[in-house]
Amino acid sequence: NLAKKIKDKYPNCLIIYGGPHVPQDSNLAWYNNHNFIDVVVFYEGEENFKNILLNPKKEDISQRVNHAVNINGNWINNHSTSKSNRIKDLASYPSPYLDNFMPEPKKNHSLLFETNRGCPYMCTFCDWGSMVNSKISKHSMDRLKREIEYTGINKIPYLHMADANFGIFKERDIQITDWIIETKEKYGYPKYFFVNWAKNTNDTILEIAKKLYDAELIRGFNMSLQTLTEAALVLIKRNNMASNDYEHFSKKCNSIGLPFDCQLILGNPGETQETWKNTYLTLLKNNNMTT
Repeated sequence: NLAKKIKDKYPNCLIIYGGPHVPQDSNLAWYNNHNFIDVVVFYEGEENFKNILLNPKKEDISQRVNHAVNINGNWINNHSTSKSNRIKDLASYPSPYLDNFMPEPKKNHSLLFETNRGCPYMCTFCDWGSMVNSKISKHSMDRLKREIEYTGINKIPYLHMADANFGIFKERDIQITDWIIETKEKYGYPKYFFVNWAKNTNDTILEIAKKLYDAELIRGFNMSLQTLTEAALVLIKRNNMASNDYEHFSKKCNSIGLPFDCQLILGNPGETQETWKNTYLTLLKNNNMTT
């Protein structure tokens, strides 16, 4: 609604959409219902958005890969599924924090923290799996250490992780965890760490979670279980994951004093009201678990 009102008032303004919520098929009704949009960008946006700023002429944008462009009501869609279009060298992008691009931090600010990009899994309900299933690219450890230090020095309370699978790289992620804890001990910040755990739970992930819990940076370990229904697990491509052995990890967490809970999804393919209820009740019968 906001974009439409802007377009009505400033018809020459270039309206650009991006992100996982925009469909890639320009034949869908969504495009006809959003004719106030000029350009849609697919996949990673940094390089594409920069190029739009350098040359905002729509005829030229329409020639670039992974753009859909609205020219006089007709959509030109130059969409590619090639993984060669993925950004491979994350070091080529500056840190908005370390390069002083950000405004002065305030007491309610959150620092968006990306240590790596990509996801090796193909969970069908998830944008990471459907859009960027691939080898994971990593930011340098020097950059990450300095960004964590930035959080402490500037008293930013929330460190919000953008990774899909924290804990997937054992030694690296343990070191990052130690830096976060040391920074809180030194400066009193960050206060909270929001994290997306690696989908295949293991003892390394529990070790990291226990460290963060003891430092009062997280409230417990949250397993991405989603369902116990076998048909649904197959359809969402999670039937071979270790997270299905939730009882083992529940007992492990209980033995080390780490609160344990599970994520569930409503409406998975292959799920019914009855099977979802069975999953829920099964989890509740486990005395070590919340949902």
